[in-house]
Amino acid sequence: MQNNQISERSGINRLLAMAGIPKPLLIGFIGFTFFMIGDGIELGFLASYLNNKGISSEQVALLFTLYGLTGSVSAWLSGALSDGFSPYRVMWTGLVIWIVLEVAFLWFGVGQNDFNSMLIFYTLRGFGYPLFAYGFLCWIAAASPAKMMGSAMGWFWFFNTLGLMTLAPLVASFSIPAIGEMNTFWLSLVMVIFGGLVALLGLKEPTGKRPLSTDNSGTAKLLLKSISILWREPKAAIGAVTRMINTASFYGFMPVMPFFYTHQGGFTLPEWLQLLSLVFFSNIIGNLVAGILGDKIGHRTTIIVMGGLICAITTPLFYYLPLWFPGNGLIISINGIFWGIGLAGFVPLSALMPLLSPAHKGAMLASLSLGAGMSMWFGPLLFTLFQTHIGLEGVCLVFAALYIVSMGLTALLKPNPAEHKNTLTTEPATVK
Repeated sequence: MQNNQISERSGINRLLAMAGIPKPLLIGFIGFTFFMIGDGIELGFLASYLNNKGISSEQVALLFTLYGLTGSVSAWLSGALSDGFSPYRVMWTGLVIWIVLEVAFLWFGVGQNDFNSMLIFYTLRGFGYPLFAYGFLCWIAAASPAKMMGSAMGWFWFFNTLGLMTLAPLVASFSIPAIGEMNTFWLSLVMVIFGGLVALLGLKEPTGKRPLSTDNSGTAKLLLKSISILWREPKAAIGAVTRMINTASFYGFMPVMPFFYTHQGGFTLPEWLQLLSLVFFSNIIGNLVAGILGDKIGHRTTIIVMGGLICAITTPLFYYLPLWFPGNGLIISINGIFWGIGLAGFVPLSALMPLLSPAHKGAMLASLSLGAGMSMWFGPLLFTLFQTHIGLEGVCLVFAALYIVSMGLTALLKPNPAEHKNTLTTEPATVK
């Protein structure tokens, strides 16, 4: 019996090693996935729910914009705070913020249909998710063996997408008919609490429980260094803007597309949520494919073609197809699948950015986190500013133009040959 148990454990360890998941972090990945499911449940229907309660599309877009603004600040803070205090403490802080502000948002805002309360509490809740998620990302970066670093980072984004963008809308599509929309909001809170506690109480890996930086210059200087890279190394800023464009359409669509699809596109709310789940299931597969293609044909080539080009085509079609073929799930789903794949085409940015400045790998990755956070408010902001003037169609065309811009920006992300002569001899494909 004991020999069989040892053999089973050895087999599991080998399987995890082959997959590229560091065994001490496995429970963290599991809890993180449940946290992301809880965080994402509301995304597919919060906008339409508020619209039906008399909150205008412009107000909803403002709500998402301010939420994204605090999220972008929090994403930037997560790295520097992990350096100064530890990922463990940063994740706890994020979890507590999410729980407390979500209760306030639902009780005083949504429950009372008080938009001012919604605006305050939802905006402040934006600090929670990035501290938890990117704190865990910093833990992964610190604790993963060098030979597993790339795959471990890939699994982070895999489980991020699995929870936030695939399982979350699927859960909502079944829970709303069963228990109603308001109870589904409360279900998201339960999922976040469960996932957060599984991760933080289950993780025994010691590296993430202490400050990651040996720099004793103080937290303020660590924060300054993490942002000054944007002007000390212009390519960090270019990468941040490219990453911002990457998911801007997703965060921009969430405040308006549920209402558009269910009122003009011939979809029911559960059908829309299932479409969203399908879109991001394809994004999960795309994440893995993009990583492989990045190694084979080059990171920049993959970002330009699989990311920018596909998104430039599929993003406006996400608007046009429901008008041309109302209720046609097949045609719209095919385009949605390719849209999800296109969003995944930007994944190689995580591998490319550290190569651009090997002496500042952490800061370069922090710039990507900043860009990811900025997309949370930049997308909704475009709708807030321009939907009244150019309509939903016009904003979708603006997104398409931005993806074309991202292709040009990516072409500029070339490593300095003098700084990367050793990297070029060992990883030639990654800098194409």
